[in-house]
Amino acid sequence: MICNCNDWEGNMEKINGFIVFGFTHQMKYTGKPFVFCPWCSKKLQEEKEERLEDKIIQENDFKQKIYKECDEEDRRKLEKE
Repeated sequence: MICNCNDWEGNMEKINGFIVFGFTHQMKYTGKPFVFCPWCSKKLQEEKEERLEDKIIQENDFKQKIYKECDEEDRRKLEKE
């Protein structure tokens, strides 16, 4: 589960650190998983969806970068694809 709010990443790193610490000492987390972000209260998304979205954004950014670096003839070829 994941959230896109500003507080999620930094705070979840801290929480995950405690979970890993507990795991290394044979302590298991038995509480309920988060359904809503504890910082902004939005419903959390599945990570798979977020990762797919990130891949699409990265792919589009990469395509735009390549497009800008191409000469006019190469741009026409890319536009046909």
